[in-house]
Amino acid sequence: SGRKWEDTYPNHVYNTVEIALSKGTSEGEVTKAIEAMTWHHKSQGKHNLSDPETYTGEGINWVLNDKSMFGSARKEKEIPKVLVIVTDGESNSKWEEKGTKEYSPGKEAKKARDQKINVIAVGIGFDEKNTGAIKELESLVDDKKKLYKLTAYSELKNVVDDITKDTCPPKPTPAPPLRDLTPRPTPLPTPEPTPSPTPLPTPKPTPVPTPLPTP
Repeated sequence: SGRKWEDTYPNHVYNTVEIALSKGTSEGEVTKAIEAMTWHHKSQGKHNLSDPETYTGEGINWVLNDKSMFGSARKEKEIPKVLVIVTDGESNSKWEEKGTKEYSPGKEAKKARDQKINVIAVGIGFDEKNTGAIKELESLVDDKKKLYKLTAYSELKNVVDDITKDTCPPKPTPAPPLRDLTPRPTPLPTPEPTPSPTPLPTPKPTPVPTPLPTP
């Protein structure tokens, strides 16, 4: 996101969508969009800005409201909302409104957190002696663990894993259900039935002899 710097007041907002949030559901689509990104300077042939500058607060405000960004986010509670702010310098926004900076990066980042969005900041090439820039960078997060300070863009690859773990922590593997280790009693053996005694055979009666006839 950026602002088109004009000689007249006010400046005109200039924002671009590299890939809509609803379309960035695969690594291939996101990688393709990143590789197609160009600097907003008109010398790149894609945009028409003669002096593109840094407008961090405006950028945060835009992604919170634009329909292609968080405005299109699904409402399921289990889907985390994450905003990673990559900036290489202090914001150039100098507009004053009622004595305070309009689109203050710190205030806009807080708006994001108030919407349950996890905000992570990556500062690249910041001069530690520039206390104003460092203070603005640190105002983007509510936890120093969510702030990464790098000296060059080439170092981004060194923190990708840490940022990924912070934004999408792996779900713990559920422990297997506990087994009941109480020993079961050994069943007593079923006693075999006592066999009935074999009955003795009944003896046949001795026949009475037939008497001989008298002569």
